[in-house]
Formats: sequence, C-alpha cells, structure tokens
Amino acid sequence: MNKKIVSSVLTAAMVLGMTTGAAIPAMAEDTFNLKMQIVTFGQEFSGLEDVENAISAVTEPEIGVTVTLDPIAAWDLPSTSALAITSNEEIDLMCILPMGSNMDSISNYSTKNMLLPLDDLYAEYGTDIKNCIGELEKLGYTGSTLYAIPANYYAGHGCSFVALTSELEALGFSFDEEQIYTLEDVEEVMAAYKEAKGDGYYSIAGFADGDIIPILCPTDDLGDPAVGSLMNGGLEDTTVVNRFATDEYRAAYDKVRGYFNDGYINPDVISITDTWPTLLQTGHYLGAFIGTNASGLDGILVNEQSIGQDLTIIRFYEDFATTSVASYGLWAIPVTCANPEKTMQFLNMLYQDRELSENVAAMLSCGLEGETYQIVETLDDGRIIVDYVDGVDRMTSPYGGQVPIYGDELRTPKYTPIDAEMFDEISNYNNTIKYSKAFGYSFDSQNYVGQISAINNVLQTYRAQLAWGTVDVDSVLPQFISELEAAGLNDIIAANQEQLDAWLAEQE
Repeated sequence: MNKKIVSSVLTAAMVLGMTTGAAIPAMAEDTFNLKMQIVTFGQEFSGLEDVENAISAVTEPEIGVTVTLDPIAAWDLPSTSALAITSNEEIDLMCILPMGSNMDSISNYSTKNMLLPLDDLYAEYGTDIKNCIGELEKLGYTGSTLYAIPANYYAGHGCSFVALTSELEALGFSFDEEQIYTLEDVEEVMAAYKEAKGDGYYSIAGFADGDIIPILCPTDDLGDPAVGSLMNGGLEDTTVVNRFATDEYRAAYDKVRGYFNDGYINPDVISITDTWPTLLQTGHYLGAFIGTNASGLDGILVNEQSIGQDLTIIRFYEDFATTSVASYGLWAIPVTCANPEKTMQFLNMLYQDRELSENVAAMLSCGLEGETYQIVETLDDGRIIVDYVDGVDRMTSPYGGQVPIYGDELRTPKYTPIDAEMFDEISNYNNTIKYSKAFGYSFDSQNYVGQISAINNVLQTYRAQLAWGTVDVDSVLPQFISELEAAGLNDIIAANQEQLDAWLAEQE
C-alpha cells in the first residue's frame, strides 16, 4: 500500500402527527417527478440539468420516475430539511449526514414523526439494497423500525496526523503509511516544527468547528455524542459512560492544553473559520489531526489537490468501525414525500450493479462521461477508473458528487491516481477492520428529546475551548461536567445502557 491508499402525498396535518403504523399512499400511475437532495460544499453546478436529464432517461422508462436534484450545502442540511418538512414542502428523498460540527441523525427527525418507516417499502422494493449493504442495514434502524438506508461506504476510520510532506522532509522525518506509530512520534514532529519555525507558525491547523479530542481519545458515541459513549472505540467494553468525565478524556484535555501553551495552536483558534486544508495553504501550519481510512483516499486526494502539495499520513490508532462513522450518509423518505413507493424503487437503483451509461449512482457521484470525466481504465469486473476531462478539475467541473453517499459507493468510478490494486483495497476495506461491539446499535432517544437538546447546548458552550486548550482544564472541566449532569446526561446514559444491553442480548 502506498501513500495514495492512505487518505434518508401526505397532508400538512400529518407532518407532525404521523405514527409508525400510518398507511403508505398508493403508487401513482403517471410519471412521478422525484425531488432529491444532493450535498454540496456551497458551490453551484453548471451541469446539474444535464445530470438530471441523464438520470431521468434511465429511470423514467424503467420505473416511471424523473428526478429533480436539490443542491444543499452540507452545513445547511439539518436546518433546511427540518424547515422543509414542517412547512409541508415536498422532499421525496432526503439526506441525513451525521458528520462534521453540525452532525445530523435519524433521531433528529424520527422523534418528531418527520420520517416514514421504511420496513414495508424496503421489504417490497429494496432487494438490491439489501444484497449490497448487508450488515450495514442495521445503521438505518431506531429501535425496531427502519427509517433510513445507508450508503455502501467505509464503515470505519483510524486516527492520524496529516502533515505537509515538504515540511517533514525539511525536518528530516519520513513515515511509512502502512505502519501504526504512537502519539509521541507525532509530538516529536510537532516540537521540531515549532522549534524550527518559531513565532507565527503552528504545528496544528486548528479551527473553531474542529475537535481533536475524539482523535486523541477514540470512542463509539452510539449514534449521538449527547447520549453517552463506549471508550476505546467500543472494541473492548460495552459500559456506557460520560466520556467527558473519564480519566482518558481528562488526560487528552490536559495534553491539548499543553499543545496550546507550547505554541503549537494558534491563540486565535476559536475565531478561525477556515478548515485545516485552507490553513495549510497559508504556509504557517504543519498539519492536522484527522480521522482517516487506511485504504481510503477520497478525502486525502481531494485535500492534496486543493492545497497543491503532497500530504503524509502518520497513523497512530488502527482503523475501527462504529455506527456513527459508518452512518456517513443516510437516505430517508420524509412524511412530505408524494410517492414513497416510487422513491424506494429509485433508491434501490442506486445499489444495482449496472453498466456505466445506466448507473444512477455513478452519475450522482461523478457526473457524466465526456462532460466531467473520461475513462482511464476498465477493470475485469467492470469497475472503472476515471480522470477529469481536459481543461476540467474538481473545482471547475460542471458537476461533482462531492460527498460519497450515493448508493454503492465502494464500486462507483474512482479518480486517478487510484489503480486496480488500490481499488481492490477500497472495495474490501470493510472486511479488513475491527468493529465496535455495539456496531449497528443506536440509542432510541424519543423519550429524551428535551434533555438531549439541553446537553447539546452545554456541549456548544464548552466544546471548542476545551478541545483547543484555550482555557484552564482544572477550573473549566468540572463546571462542564456539572452542567452536563444537570442537563440530564446521567439519566440518558442509564437508559442507553439498558437499551444497549437488551440489543446485545438479541445479537447472541
């Protein structure tokens, strides 16, 4: 393995009052125009209509569906989706993106009766989904009800420090990206960089919405950071705890406080809005703590292209799978959907193994051949390696999937410099990593909506300042923990433990 490998028609009255047992509307006889959310990073696509037309040319004759794509910035998804549903605006296929600082979750909607239960639809129309995702199916459940369908993508990640290769070489360091190092090895590099560069230069590219503590101290957050966690990624123990009150988290907070005091972190970190790749472009930072896939390169390659420099991954925690990580992109059918049957039929097509010209998932992920990409190599089993057409790159392409969440993403076309060997490792990644003992479980929070909201308010108040070491841990951490407990975290942890124990017993 070389370095390139390492990188979710009802009336308005039903919107807030629908129950799990509600009847599913009958299938429409005429062609149905399906409105589907797609995720962007704020850009507009000049080729969006071409992609819509190409998809519709496949889906209309087969299932009587045309498609309208609704681009929404990733950070706006939770608020946009919730507002649209409560306003009875039609969304037929919505994306739940449990990632980033504005993490979304199934429970954000299921607890408010905003989602259709999918069990019957899945059983009738989801055969190809089921054959594709296997055990990942568990990720879409809340309790015993299926509310969402996950993309077939990486189920896990590891913990790493990513650094500019040129800076490492200048300092005399080199790293084997197949090897697992220690955090002390990373700290040696950070110290050397700071000593060599001096004031105005920072070893860690930190920003307000970032949080390096989960990278230094991995946990399984059981679907939501506000409901309790399993330490060490859930690989060993199934005791649900308040991670912020553990010795491990205390040690991590102390360590980051030390990084801040040693000048590794910009003192203005809390007010910085640029993310780490943008910061690295300035030439004043060495690297960043991130979660990476040992055989995944989507994120790392994209970041190398945007930064304009090679990156080296220093891995210090082996890859592991949790529900939160594997739930990278979830597809749900909201109660405002005009035709759930047709929508599930359409979603099922995203998980079918199809020729490129009829592959809806490939169109959503990569755009169109000849407009966005050209084929570089076709492997024996039909998987395809592509590159941008001449004169086009990721930033100027007429369309790009941006986030790998569309159906069977482990088989959609991959961009160079991926080769056949790398593609095999990507496709087989989920079979090579360790899994949390609670993989597939998520807490049913329906009876705890108020407490979770209060807990999230506390997290919002304290997270960044502790995560970046800008405050005294001895004085701030006890107050943080006290406010979490006052908001009801201990009661939720007890309920979470009870649900988890029952779930684990069912798995035996």
